Amino acid sequence: MTTEAEPTLAGEFPPATEEQWLALVDKVLRGAPLAKLESHTPSGVTVSPLYTALNSPGSNDEAGFPGQAPFIRGSSPSPRTDGAWAVRARIGAANPVTAQQLALRELARGSTELQIRFDAAFRQGTSPDQASFNELAGVDGVLITSTQDLLTALEGVYLDLAAVHLQPGGAFVLASQMMLEVWAQTGIDPMDASGGIGADPIGELAARGHLTQGIDSALAELGSLAMQLSATHPKVRTVSVDTAAYVEAGCSETVELAAMLSTAAAYLRAMSAAGMTVDAACAQIEVTLSVDADVFTGIAKLRAARRLWAEMTAACGASESAQALQLHVRTAERMMTQRDPWVNLLRVTTATFAAGLGGAASVTTLPFDVESGETEELGQRMARNTQILLQEESNLGRVIDPTGGSWYVESLTDEIAVAAWKKFGELEAAGSLPAALIDGTLPDWIAVTCSERQLLVATRLEPITGVTEFPDIYET
Repeated sequence: MTTEAEPTLAGEFPPATEEQWLALVDKVLRGAPLAKLESHTPSGVTVSPLYTALNSPGSNDEAGFPGQAPFIRGSSPSPRTDGAWAVRARIGAANPVTAQQLALRELARGSTELQIRFDAAFRQGTSPDQASFNELAGVDGVLITSTQDLLTALEGVYLDLAAVHLQPGGAFVLASQMMLEVWAQTGIDPMDASGGIGADPIGELAARGHLTQGIDSALAELGSLAMQLSATHPKVRTVSVDTAAYVEAGCSETVELAAMLSTAAAYLRAMSAAGMTVDAACAQIEVTLSVDADVFTGIAKLRAARRLWAEMTAACGASESAQALQLHVRTAERMMTQRDPWVNLLRVTTATFAAGLGGAASVTTLPFDVESGETEELGQRMARNTQILLQEESNLGRVIDPTGGSWYVESLTDEIAVAAWKKFGELEAAGSLPAALIDGTLPDWIAVTCSERQLLVATRLEPITGVTEFPDIYET
């Protein structure tokens, strides 16, 4: 019996060689060096015009398999359930009643998780009897002064079904007490409660330049709280490593990942000092990274983050299963424009696309009108539906690591990871991340990258559609 030969993709075409490609490119360049076609990420990683099997680190499949160390290809060996990552809605309306209405609308229309951002007064530990309270109350978050306020914001939410993640700033101990009371008063079994407390004192220090209780006390509080909740609320993650402060200040992808690692190392030390094992401490951490409209850099950064996390936690003695990263991704606010805000719809779509392909467990997509003040219902609806469309109509979540094996993506992943690991070493040599923040080491790094990017924007070498390129000249 004869069998048909396996069809060869593009078998009807003669094979193309790199030499032929170079010859054709040389005609276009007219003698100019090939380097003219190179570009660079903000951290200086070179993006070449051509990648082949010969110069790709993935040619021997060093990335491994999904769900296995170093977890480059994903933290789980199985596709996401129903091809969907968690859609996490950010709730930041000042009035708790308004916040509750927004939360219920989001959950009824497709969001699956909530992120409650406490207002500036709470995050800074300012009580109502202090003089500065009125200036900060209701600013950039929900005005919460008591457990009743938090109960109001979450009234009607099925807390056994929808995970609630808090952004409490430096007052994470008080926020955890409130959330525990909310779960208790609504009859949620501690074994069923899910979400995150959002304890991230280093992130708050980076954002504000100051912590009310001081960084040493805050780290001790973090360790004690994680120790407590790990024993009573197994589905709740106490600790958050959020790089938003660095990203919005203008840092590069390698500095962002280095800050992620150094922050996590400090938190692991704090939890270890409180008596937790490395595996238990790793299970208490969720990492939040930001992605912008640079799709391939975003995908490579998320893949590199899982590799770096696995290497760092392995060095701390974590077992292989504990080395898997719990990764939340938000679309970066720094790419959003106030002018021609409709273009932001395209920006958040490409960023969410990168998050989905990069293997995020959950995603927060910012509304297109986020820079216009209070976002409207249309902006919130479009942000939510962007994720749902990518999941249900584009089926992005049904394939594990679809860019894996791409010579370009594997090379970019490797270069970002190597550069970030070097920066991580420099931060640790400077005395850990809090010390690098206080002595100006990290802010200086970010300032250099930010000024370079501002120069590129000012000279239109880095275009901003709708602002420096193709502006709507009739916009009021």
